[in-house]
Amino acid sequence: MLAYGAVVWCLDPPVRIKRKLNTIQRPFLLALSEAYRTTATTALQVILGIPPLYLQQEAKVTAIRRLNISLPDTDNSRT
Repeated sequence: MLAYGAVVWCLDPPVRIKRKLNTIQRPFLLALSEAYRTTATTALQVILGIPPLYLQQEAKVTAIRRLNISLPDTDNSRT
């Protein structure tokens, strides 16, 4: 649900959105790792091998854009 429409709004997310996504992700990282709540979010992401949400979104956007690149017309039957 979070990724819906990311191609539109995730062109270049500002710092505010990146922080908000980290805030959303943090409780889940804490629950998965059973770490203390004072553990840094970036440390939890590294330990669990889970990239930040904004990087996951940017990867999806990049993949979608690469698939949507229009290819040159190779149909030689048209003259």
